[in-house]
Amino acid sequence: MNVFDSIVGFFSPRAGLARWADRQVLDEVRRFDGAQKGRRTDGWLTPGTSANATNALSLPVLRNRARDLVDNNEWAAGAVRRWIAQAVGTGIVPDWGDRDAVDALWQQWAKVADADGGSFAAALALIARTAFVSGEVLIRIRPRKTSDGLPVPFQIQVLEPDYLDVSGDGALDGGGYRQDGIEFDAIGRRVAYWLFDRHPGDDHASMRTTTSHRVPARWVIHHFEVLRPGQHRGVTRFAPVIMSMRDLGDYEDATLMRKKVEACIGAVITSTDVRMPAALGMPVDSVGETASGSAGRGGRRNGPRLTPGMMTRINPGESINFLNPTASADYQIYTRRRDRGVATGLGVTYEQLTGDYSQVNFSSGRMGRGEFRAEIQQYQLLCLIPQVCEAIATAFLAMAHVAGLLRPDELAPPEDWTTPGWMMTDPGREVPAMLMQLDAGLASWGDACRAAGINPRRQLQVLQKQNDALQGLIGALNFSGKHATGAVDIPDPPDDDQPAGDKAAGASST
Repeated sequence: MNVFDSIVGFFSPRAGLARWADRQVLDEVRRFDGAQKGRRTDGWLTPGTSANATNALSLPVLRNRARDLVDNNEWAAGAVRRWIAQAVGTGIVPDWGDRDAVDALWQQWAKVADADGGSFAAALALIARTAFVSGEVLIRIRPRKTSDGLPVPFQIQVLEPDYLDVSGDGALDGGGYRQDGIEFDAIGRRVAYWLFDRHPGDDHASMRTTTSHRVPARWVIHHFEVLRPGQHRGVTRFAPVIMSMRDLGDYEDATLMRKKVEACIGAVITSTDVRMPAALGMPVDSVGETASGSAGRGGRRNGPRLTPGMMTRINPGESINFLNPTASADYQIYTRRRDRGVATGLGVTYEQLTGDYSQVNFSSGRMGRGEFRAEIQQYQLLCLIPQVCEAIATAFLAMAHVAGLLRPDELAPPEDWTTPGWMMTDPGREVPAMLMQLDAGLASWGDACRAAGINPRRQLQVLQKQNDALQGLIGALNFSGKHATGAVDIPDPPDDDQPAGDKAAGASST
């Protein structure tokens, strides 16, 4: 019985006994070990808050710490680069089918798609990077004037989530509400975003702003990975590993300092003469201080200290003992284990995170690459393409139609999207495996092209042009066997039922 049961039992034994019995029944019903209450779970805080309540106060701190890690931690910076290199690569390309005019217009617009002067591919890489580090990203659809000279009169502007103004959250007229800087209607649909005109974190005082404006949701694309139902904002991928990476960085700094100490020669001089410190000009109460040549207590100077390459004389009655610090033997074991945990949390392989391929072979490397590929494809097909690529393609078609550049029958969305290809670990094994899949009908030629990061339709056009060029080349050279102009007269091949040597011998005998 706990203290409360004892107090209740003191005044009412029957009530105290009932409390104790009910607790025993509750422990029997609560069968899951993780739901038990006791010493092992003491101090484990598990509030039952919603995703938005959990994120409300944590998101700014998490994304600022994640950005600091990427700026100052080599492992974090490398993980982001490798993730984006595979998720976006040099771009994700739409397949417009037989609509060559739409494809040509898209290729022209994609070169100037970003309002900051970049291409669609570069903007897409920035979008994925910002979502990885900050947890979310905002893309504004910016209509332009026809006099601006763009192929299609609009561009996209990539904004960090700091632009969301969360200061005006609350209920609105008509049953709607504003939460996390996003305005919802009475049935929970997003209708607008409240965005600052400038980044609120600008250093220059004249650039700071506390004024936000309401931007209709149709002009804003909000990209983030939805991890819980009803989630309004995204969480950085570094959230589960921030503390681990911080602790690992501190551990490496401490190890580096330890190595510096180990590289120095430390010594302790002992003397049997109690007057020795005074004889050396050092005050008795300053023995052991390490400042070389600095003023000690009472204005007197301390004695010299050992430096690399220095030699000193030992006076009679003195002895010297050199320090021998013990090196840490578990450094690699500890860091490797922590690095594996960090790689798992970020969704990359240990080898990609650290660049250490010393403990990987072909089979294990292929397994890790397959799991990484599955996670990348999940992000591409379930998040990046539907949230960002298709939304931008829809805006592209609408703006082109309003500008009179496309007909109504050309406004269908892209038939497919071609993502970056995967580098082959062993082409000698992987190419025959792909050919076997094609022969067995388990994959199409288009699937094989997309696996290599090649747009099938464009590849057909390239092959057709090459075939036409080769046919023209063959016609120009008139290369048609022995009847070609200037060609050597090639004898007919031997019969199938008589070896070439026998036939040659028979011909010579006749």
